[in-house]
Amino acid sequence: MSGLDRWLAREAARERRRPVLEECLIGGRAGRYVLHRLRLVAGARLLGYAVHVVEFLFLLRVFTDEGLGLSFAARNFVLLAGASWWGALEVLRTRIRREDPNPADRVEVERWLTLSLIAAVGLLAVTGVGLGAAWLRSGRPPGILELYFGITFARLSVDLVARTLYSGIYARRRVYRPALWILGLEMLGLASALLFWGVLGLWAFPVALAISTAASRAATVHFTARAYRMLRIPVPRWTRLRRPRLTSSDLGAMAVAGASNAATRLGSVLVLFLVLRGVRGAEALLQWLHVLAPLLATAGSWAQVFYPDFKRLEDRAAGALRRRLERALARSSFVVGTALGALAVGTSLGLTGRVHPEVLATGPLLVVQSYVGQLHLRFFAQDRFRRLLAGGLALTLGIPLLGLAIPGEGQAPPAVSLVLGTAAAIALSGVVMRAWPFADGRRQPHGEGIWAWLESLAANPGPVRIGRVTMGDSRAFERAAVLARIEECLELAGKAVERGRTILWFETGDRPVMNPDQVLVWGAGLIDDVCVSDPQPSGREAARSEEGGRRIGRPREGSVEPIPALVARLRAACPGGLVVDLESGTCDRAVRDLSPRERQDVWRRARLDALGKRVRTPDSPFEVRSVVDGGEIRLLFLVPRKLDAAQRRLWAETVRSGNWVRAVA
Repeated sequence: MSGLDRWLAREAARERRRPVLEECLIGGRAGRYVLHRLRLVAGARLLGYAVHVVEFLFLLRVFTDEGLGLSFAARNFVLLAGASWWGALEVLRTRIRREDPNPADRVEVERWLTLSLIAAVGLLAVTGVGLGAAWLRSGRPPGILELYFGITFARLSVDLVARTLYSGIYARRRVYRPALWILGLEMLGLASALLFWGVLGLWAFPVALAISTAASRAATVHFTARAYRMLRIPVPRWTRLRRPRLTSSDLGAMAVAGASNAATRLGSVLVLFLVLRGVRGAEALLQWLHVLAPLLATAGSWAQVFYPDFKRLEDRAAGALRRRLERALARSSFVVGTALGALAVGTSLGLTGRVHPEVLATGPLLVVQSYVGQLHLRFFAQDRFRRLLAGGLALTLGIPLLGLAIPGEGQAPPAVSLVLGTAAAIALSGVVMRAWPFADGRRQPHGEGIWAWLESLAANPGPVRIGRVTMGDSRAFERAAVLARIEECLELAGKAVERGRTILWFETGDRPVMNPDQVLVWGAGLIDDVCVSDPQPSGREAARSEEGGRRIGRPREGSVEPIPALVARLRAACPGGLVVDLESGTCDRAVRDLSPRERQDVWRRARLDALGKRVRTPDSPFEVRSVVDGGEIRLLFLVPRKLDAAQRRLWAETVRSGNWVRAVA
């Protein structure tokens, strides 16, 4: 065996061992996937926390009490501002996800890069003016504190641009970096400080901070650019300035998303609260909150590594899988919070030799923050910003009320009461987010499929017309272009869906919205036929009428069977057939014996079947049929191809008829 063959064999074995989201949720263990995703994040955060503690010891040694408070404020302000900007970039990520990967992504990202460059240059200018004014006022040259401030705010300026570039590709896929790079960059700052300590003394620390910042951001840009090239998207150029196109609604969405994501930086909020309030006697508590701020940030943001997974499961068809992932993260949140609490206790023992009461009180705070953090990610990925804002307001109102627990000037605050009160405020914000009773204004995901379209049609109480476009000799992107024009014309007066080589739509109201002649023009000669039905009194009657059924392709007959009866019928009619219940996660043992890639392929084909698209997989031993209810795939049937073709067609028609009846019932 040659060296190339050995390398290919190793890569194939590694690929088989790597957990994949869909295969873990279909017949696998969701916890295994959660552990796989968190392993590198845990190592990087642990090393980063160690560097943070060393940085704290340096600040404690170098600065006076006043300088220490200012350095804490600057550091935590930068963390809070970075989290806000990352949340605001959700508007960019949403725009990019609306289309398939294409060169136009670069233009959109360049518009946002221009916006980030304006903000970065403005921040650098304000920082320079502030440091210059302080220099002139004091009459002495800048010291270590001023250099630390300058590097800290310069890092935020670089982050504004780098995170914008990163968001452009993160909207479509993860950016993979080698594990050694992730862990090595976390250690670079500490290694640089040790290297230059003998030459520069205390000045080695800000120099090491500058080196680690430059190296880590350069690595981020490098691997981000590589990810762009892998998707065949031109890498955006920060030197190409384009005018941003932001409406008032975009600015509002940016503000809400930014504020929502900033709520995960609770430790930074508490440090700024104590510094700005100027509480005397709270120096020890302030120092501990600064030391534990990364742990609080991790508790609030650990689930963000699963953001791409929630986006992959965003459509209605994947609702059952998404709920299984949500339950897995909810269970994992208690493990993560407990582990962070143990790390906080270990830090206290290592730095002071004993466990302080406020550190013990931090344990419940970390557990509550960890649970609310995964709730935050869930709603953030679903664009449910209103309930996130409501939860953030509950937390924002709760933090100032904690000031009532701090006694008068010159007295030490009750640290345990402050920490436990903060945990109660976070728990309240989580309750508000979960129990939010009002509409979220959530953007509906694309690609809901024929069954969700039928449900929308049947739910319409007013007059309805059904239209159909036939494009027999066309390609997918050509049909997508016509579908986009129809959706743009309908706006809120109807809904369109692609089914095979036809496009269906319905329009509401007494007057026609769509002009068949205009639709023919949009097709540019690729459309075979356009037809629109006569108006029907309601959507349900339109779907059940003979004319409407002929246009939609209604099955001859069908009935709604209970799930157990449907499963029993499959086992009797199709020996060797397999069943997967997506809601509960139960499945036949043979499904668990399939390889990870085979289970992932099962979900891909099930989703295409639910969308009403043809699936050709002659090499697979199974045909996959989806039982859809409420627009969601609830049950998967794997029918063996070795069965008679007529028998397989009969079973496919049975599942399709049941889906039809459930959609229009």
